[in-house]
Amino acid sequence: MSILISDVRLPFPFGEEEALTAARRICGLSPRDVLRGRIHRQSLDLRHGGLCAICTVELELAGDETTFIQKRNDPAVRLRRVPVLPAPSGGECLDAPPAIVGFGPAGMFAALILARRGYRPVVLERGAEMKERDRAVDAFFSGGALRENCNIQFGEGGAGAYSDGKLTTRIGNNRCELVTEILRQHGAPEDALRAAKPHIGTDLLKGIVVSIRSEIRSLGGQVRFETPMRGLLT
Repeated sequence: MSILISDVRLPFPFGEEEALTAARRICGLSPRDVLRGRIHRQSLDLRHGGLCAICTVELELAGDETTFIQKRNDPAVRLRRVPVLPAPSGGECLDAPPAIVGFGPAGMFAALILARRGYRPVVLERGAEMKERDRAVDAFFSGGALRENCNIQFGEGGAGAYSDGKLTTRIGNNRCELVTEILRQHGAPEDALRAAKPHIGTDLLKGIVVSIRSEIRSLGGQVRFETPMRGLLT
């Protein structure tokens, strides 16, 4: 557990130690009160005629964070708990592994969470794995024929694999942090994830998707490419 201090304003450019010092000052903490700290989020502000940075700083305290927050009673200082996405266990054994249709963002994260909980899911994806998909997309943009099941829409990573890698959402749920943490574990740069509007980039995003698929398989899950549901149901 740790605390988050919002709206830490600093002249730009700045260093991480300056942000930590400013956050400690806001909270009335000395260096010995803090075990470690880091910049959790950062953005830039040009609204008032000068460039400044606005940071949310994370501090792990030597004392009890909950007691500190209660005494502080400041909306800009709050607890941060590591987000956990529950995947509860049932009371009976499954006759078969859970099946997930599609290996876009939703299917990918569903499969990873289930695999980490030992469920060994089977993912059915109508498109191809990333390398084959890249070949099909490159061929199409060079004047080749469209492959019905392997193109910008279908294949490993879903349509988002060919986006510019911006992470956008309209919700403030703390599960968003779980998503960014998984992306970091699989190669997303720490600096990019700190941004108020994270931007990973297409090239890195493709490698992250492949890395997540590798973890699913290493945990006993399956990802079956070029497996349209139409063929399974007829």
